[in-house]
Amino acid sequence: MSSQIHRVWLDEQSVRPIDERTPLLRRRIGHSFKVVIEVEGIADLTLEWYEKTKKPYHPKMEAGKWVDMFQLDASSAVFRPWMNHLLWTPTESVAFTLEDPPSIVSEDSGQASDRTLHFDIRVRDRVGNLRQIRAHQYLSLNPRIHGSEVMTFKIESNNQSGFGLGQPF
Repeated sequence: MSSQIHRVWLDEQSVRPIDERTPLLRRRIGHSFKVVIEVEGIADLTLEWYEKTKKPYHPKMEAGKWVDMFQLDASSAVFRPWMNHLLWTPTESVAFTLEDPPSIVSEDSGQASDRTLHFDIRVRDRVGNLRQIRAHQYLSLNPRIHGSEVMTFKIESNNQSGFGLGQPF
């Protein structure tokens, strides 16, 4: 039985702001969001989770370049539900959720920090059919000016279907 992609979407109701203090009393802002994946059989499906930013947060990321975060670090807690389903439900119809909390933390120097992060999330079958999500996050934080933070999260496309081997947008 070959796998079938039913739906892949970013749950708009799940997008929640993050605004908290770290253990070192630095401020952390961002968003948490959930990607829901409904498939029948997962064994021959591929997850691609591309991210791009000018301010890399992982040592193997390059500024301004698309990076498949799943290929870079499949052991991340974000991808654990995908990995778990690969192990125990290869042919069943399943729905599961991947949750990502991208954020920035105020600089020790007290300087302002900002970051734009682009997402291109794809689930692809072995013949090239895919479902795709595109989204963008912008964060800005100046710890010296109370109330100066900016947090925006925009979904460009959700559960977009397509065929082919195109590069991230």
